[in-house]
Amino acid sequence: ADFLRPQHIGNIELNGFPDNLSHDLKNNTLWVASHLKILALKKHSEGPKHVSPSQIEQYDLNQIPPKMIYKMTGASERLSGISVGEPKKDSILLGTIYRNEVVECGIK
Repeated sequence: ADFLRPQHIGNIELNGFPDNLSHDLKNNTLWVASHLKILALKKHSEGPKHVSPSQIEQYDLNQIPPKMIYKMTGASERLSGISVGEPKKDSILLGTIYRNEVVECGIK
């Protein structure tokens, strides 16, 4: 890829507000962590009792336009405000904005 001359290869329509992206080079997939309700995220910043729904989506970049092949949506206190997802072999590591831990979840 020529990073000095990027080429537009398609759009990905998201249901939320993207936070962080992770590119799985082995499978050429893109993982997107998004906040579904931005005002809920603001409220969550005031305290953990306010839950902010989030989602992780995986897109196959070998297809044009990229096709979503995995989606996980969560709205629990432990997974509130998910800001990043990092894939592993059979799981994904999830990080949130306001918790000082990483949660590992299996991928089905």
